[in-house]
Amino acid sequence: MILHPPPTVVLGESSASEQMRRKVRLISPDNLPVPDPYYGNREDFERVWQLLQDAAKHWSHTVNNM
Repeated sequence: MILHPPPTVVLGESSASEQMRRKVRLISPDNLPVPDPYYGNREDFERVWQLLQDAAKHWSHTVNNM
């Protein structure tokens, strides 16, 4: 799982094949990055926590139905 930075940064052009890059997905069901709450407040952390909980449930459901 890659939460941050986006896969394009982690798997840059020189470090991975196109086939490998296609295997990487962001954790959110809609494939959008999860915000970094580091400089935020409690509500920002709670929002990210909820996003990750929802994403984990979705991932679990997807894996269990394979």
